[in-house]
Amino acid sequence: MQYRPFGNTGVNLSSLGIGGMRFPYVPDTETLDFEKGVEIIRRAFELGVNYIDTAPYYMHDQSQKLFGMALKGWRDRVYVSTKCGHNIAKPDTIRLGVEQSCETMGIDHIDFYHMWGMDWKAYEEKMGPESIAMLEKLKAEGLIRHISFSFHGPPDDMKKLCDTGIFESVLCQYNIVDRGNEGAIKYCRAKGMGTAIMGPLAGGRLGPTAQKAAQMIDEKGPSFAQRGLRFVLSNPDVCCAVSGMGSIADVEENAATASDVQTISEAEREEIYNTFYHHHALAGLYCTGCDYCRPCPAGVNIKGVFDAYNLFRVHREEQNARDACAKIADNGTICTDCAVCEGKCPQKLEVRRFLKEAHEFFVPQPKQTTKEGETV
Repeated sequence: MQYRPFGNTGVNLSSLGIGGMRFPYVPDTETLDFEKGVEIIRRAFELGVNYIDTAPYYMHDQSQKLFGMALKGWRDRVYVSTKCGHNIAKPDTIRLGVEQSCETMGIDHIDFYHMWGMDWKAYEEKMGPESIAMLEKLKAEGLIRHISFSFHGPPDDMKKLCDTGIFESVLCQYNIVDRGNEGAIKYCRAKGMGTAIMGPLAGGRLGPTAQKAAQMIDEKGPSFAQRGLRFVLSNPDVCCAVSGMGSIADVEENAATASDVQTISEAEREEIYNTFYHHHALAGLYCTGCDYCRPCPAGVNIKGVFDAYNLFRVHREEQNARDACAKIADNGTICTDCAVCEGKCPQKLEVRRFLKEAHEFFVPQPKQTTKEGETV
């Protein structure tokens, strides 16, 4: 495993971190398979991964508990990152969030505590002097070691947050099909911040389901997932790529890639980028599967619908798309236009529009005949 300085924090992080959103559930339930999850996490630790990233609410409120179980016997060798709920307005809420996360994971401090989904508007509206003072107080008390933020906003906002001088690291999205933060990452790194990447494999979209794009790869060459991770880690401004890994095989493949990152020429970077982008066509419906949009008041399985719909939109696999959607009760596409999901989506997707498109695809409306006999 390679290790990289995490900005000016004095910490060396493994180039690969493990995220807290992709662990297996017990079949047909929303209960994590804790035994398998612990095996996956500890295998990552054995292979040199020393950074974990989780949050309250991940995996139906079970992610932090799982990491706490896996950390037993490993705590002194692993850096823990978690986040401050969705309500960051009040100092007491920040303290309570820290204390609850420590209790859930059975630890006495958090190494990197993130203001969750921060952008400049949230900073101005919610990060008042009292909240900042509370973070500094918690740091002085030793409950947190470093003040950080996770980010889903415009790249210029990331630069402005960096310039406040409050934050020591940032967790942001960056991968082959979403390079929008590339300049901001470089800026933050030059200013001494640690730069951790979420979604280096686009929420799993760069894996084996990319059948169309996979045709360009020599069967003996690296997988698309390997190329995607290699692309991110070849950026010198990236300190750590945090990947959600749902199996020991995922851990071992990613750890092997992270342990042998080779230099990629700019021409090769562009070739890989163009191929991925063309075949995934993710600019419009780029759902990372984060599930922040749940629960839907109408019970729509948004992630499941989008996964199925992209099989058709991106790969033109119509029958596979229909088969996937058939597994969702009532096709799972009956949106009531309440817009709750769009307020939660960190990608700012037009969720309602895409759900309408998906519904029209999966549940075509019956044709109507006018009095003149014309079909409409």
